[in-house]
Amino acid sequence: MESISTQTCVIFTPHETEKDFLSIKVLRGHSASWSSFGHTTGEQLMHLAAAAAHEKSSLETGIVLYHLMKVLGFHSEHRRPDRDQYVEIDWDNIKKEKLHTYIKLAKNEFIYDLDRESYDFSSLMHPNTTKFAKDSKIPVILPKFQVHSVIGQRVGLSDGDVRKILDAYDCPKENNKSNSVVNYDQFSNALTWNGYPAPSWDQFNVFVNSAGPKGQIWSQTEAAMALTHYMHESDGLRAKREYRCEQNGCPGDYETPGCDVGGQRYYGRGYIQLTWCYNYRAASSFLFGDDRLVRDPDSVARSEELAWDTAFYFWNVNVHNLPGVAQGQFGVTTNAINGNLECRGDYVATARKRFEMYKVVRNAFGLDPNAADERAENIKFVFFHIKMGKMGKMVFQCLMLAALAGVIAGVPLPQGVDPRYGKFFQGDIRLPPGFDMKNGIIGDNYRWPGNVVPYEISGAFTGDERNTILGSLREISEKTCIRFVERSNEGDWVFIERGQPNSGCWSYVGRIGGRQILNLQPGPGAHCIWHGTAAHEMIHAIGFFHEQSRNDRDDYVTIMWDNIQPGTEGNFDKINTDAQGISYDYLSLMHYAANAFAIDPSRPTIVPKIDTQIGQNEGLTNSDAQKIRNMYRC
Repeated sequence: MESISTQTCVIFTPHETEKDFLSIKVLRGHSASWSSFGHTTGEQLMHLAAAAAHEKSSLETGIVLYHLMKVLGFHSEHRRPDRDQYVEIDWDNIKKEKLHTYIKLAKNEFIYDLDRESYDFSSLMHPNTTKFAKDSKIPVILPKFQVHSVIGQRVGLSDGDVRKILDAYDCPKENNKSNSVVNYDQFSNALTWNGYPAPSWDQFNVFVNSAGPKGQIWSQTEAAMALTHYMHESDGLRAKREYRCEQNGCPGDYETPGCDVGGQRYYGRGYIQLTWCYNYRAASSFLFGDDRLVRDPDSVARSEELAWDTAFYFWNVNVHNLPGVAQGQFGVTTNAINGNLECRGDYVATARKRFEMYKVVRNAFGLDPNAADERAENIKFVFFHIKMGKMGKMVFQCLMLAALAGVIAGVPLPQGVDPRYGKFFQGDIRLPPGFDMKNGIIGDNYRWPGNVVPYEISGAFTGDERNTILGSLREISEKTCIRFVERSNEGDWVFIERGQPNSGCWSYVGRIGGRQILNLQPGPGAHCIWHGTAAHEMIHAIGFFHEQSRNDRDDYVTIMWDNIQPGTEGNFDKINTDAQGISYDYLSLMHYAANAFAIDPSRPTIVPKIDTQIGQNEGLTNSDAQKIRNMYRC
């Protein structure tokens, strides 16, 4: 109750003589809780189950909060009428008696403004992906795009949950901690104090009127972060066209065969400097449901509204919901916008410049500029459960985010050169003796007998590192019939080695016999002892190559050979691998990032032939799991 009251204007008081009141009762020995919905008359019941010691109890903060939200009148997030824009439902995998819990509700059944609040995967009211599943290894709820937040949780209110309460209960402005207004003087000072000319009233009006509804930017802190990036990308809101391309269109740059429309150039435009045809296409589809921006990309520069709309679109889709943004973690936003250039290599000074600009904007908005440094620290403690210690500087955090994100952010996994073996096939694969490049590994002799993979984890790993590795093995086991057993005297096993710095992250493909190494590179610096990376390498050991190596990949992606680093072209060779009857999976854990092995990391080496994101490093997709189940005849 205190969690709700301290963040909103809803107050809970002990019942005295009020006619309508909430009666909370604890049911001992029960595992299921329930509550009445919304405001009713008289005594309104909420039953909380206090389960047996070995069972999950409902007397936990998050679960109590969930039922209090129902009492306040909030439906489950996945029942929104716009749900199908964000997720797919596997109806065949829902228990028959629970089908009704997945039926969408009408817009007027929600007590907050659905147009104002976007779908919230991290809402306390969102179920997990296997809620009421017949087969708990297969998700019922499938996101339609890469989601960077937890899907469904019972920990506490999300920022979206708080905003919904504020909206539904007409909380006064002083309670609305996520919807502070920026006035013209603050907006103007943000630019002029950074050495730019004062903005126009049109620029100010579009920003304050559209930042919330179109960008989901409701707080002063998030507005300060967004405006900083818009200023940096557009030279103080002055450049709605990329300077170097404004005169000649930069022929030969930003070209994507199969997407580009003849006579059009897709260089940077708008306040976020939208580039590449596929990004114009994605923005156009999101904003209008058609391809008008592909046919007329310069409209983004000609229209003040479109210059902002594309900027807000990008923020809404690619930045707003990232873990840490709501907490003011500026490094997260830099990584999302230009992390592959500024979070490593020669451009870290640019990231520092952004951060210094951000501190000035915070000051202009009346926020403490000195608090900005703290808000760039420790983000991964909460969201990735990895003990990293204080990073201190935003640029270092930005660098670590890039390494953490792995293929999500388009940063290649650490690939070093192990002195024992030299370079590897496709960056992280050690080929077994006698491997035939024309046929790939499709024979049963490379499978693990009985679906059992014996393993040994080097004692050099720390306790936290070992837990991370075990977590990745557990995910594979939970979603397939593969069992990992700690080796005793088995003759064939995977030895998970904590390699030397710069030794790379790699594995053999399939069972090769005897002691086969799976190498994970430790820090300092970029390393690969992460859940997704460990799972990626173990799937190699189970018997799978990279997704983009499939012999049918040209039906789904275009390889931009002119942007591939010389000498690394072999990483894009096709192999006659067995796809196990599963269609191409752009979001497979085994798929390269869009800019893998790129000469210019700001340009892709792999371009999907449909409007979609490619590559991620968080965990197995449903297709990844199904391929393993098919290969091992689960």
